[in-house]
Amino acid sequence: MSTRQPLAMQHRERRRVWCADRQSWIQERHNVVFSDESRFCVQYSDGYIRVWRFRRDRTLPSCIRYRHTDTAPGRIVWVAIGYKIRASLVRIDGNLNADRYIYDILRSVVVPYLQGLPNTIFQQDNAKPHVARRVRSFLDTQGIRLLPWPARSPDLSPIENIWSWVAEILARHPSPANRVVEVWHRLKAAWNELPVSVIQDQFDSISKQERAVSAAKDGNCFYLFRTHLNPQTAYKFNHLIFMPYCSRRINIFFCVCFIHSVAFLMASSVL
Repeated sequence: MSTRQPLAMQHRERRRVWCADRQSWIQERHNVVFSDESRFCVQYSDGYIRVWRFRRDRTLPSCIRYRHTDTAPGRIVWVAIGYKIRASLVRIDGNLNADRYIYDILRSVVVPYLQGLPNTIFQQDNAKPHVARRVRSFLDTQGIRLLPWPARSPDLSPIENIWSWVAEILARHPSPANRVVEVWHRLKAAWNELPVSVIQDQFDSISKQERAVSAAKDGNCFYLFRTHLNPQTAYKFNHLIFMPYCSRRINIFFCVCFIHSVAFLMASSVL
């Protein structure tokens, strides 16, 4: 089933207001540079298995699968995309804090990247390293304009589908990577294969996504960004935040149809 953090009333209202305020944006959207971090594991699976079960079956021995609880080896990377250009893939070793975010990403990549892009607005989510006081001070000193970002709104960023595109490229390998360094090399190769046209497709779909969020009664909505992806990528992709909702909802839809079909055939055979 589809899962995500619940949206409180204030989150829903801020998302709607944010989308409504930007419905008139046309050229301004092309001036935004979106950024994000994600983690890719050595193996495709994150260790979880999604199943259908009855209530109170969770603790039955047949519904329990024992596994190691240690974090799977993997690589955290940071990326940024603009309408016509993408930033270099940045490897993050260890945990990301405010100081490392400033020196390893903002100072080394973002500032040089934005210098050649006039009137650019920089987007980042509300992760703790991003909203630290010294990070805000550094961005102000460099004259970097920030796009205000509503909490719990990864579905408003086109970069989420870019992660899925990268995962699709990684999934083409016949076997998972055996070492973290191999994951890094594959990620760099996949990122270098990313066509600018795919990025532009995501940017051109932003307004449709914003209208869907504004119209959603509960604040949640399907992914409406254009996609070139195979829905089965979700089963080979380990992403820290979430997978595109359309892929998971489509899979559930087909599962329900399959169950109903089997039930119908069984009933027909009995008759």
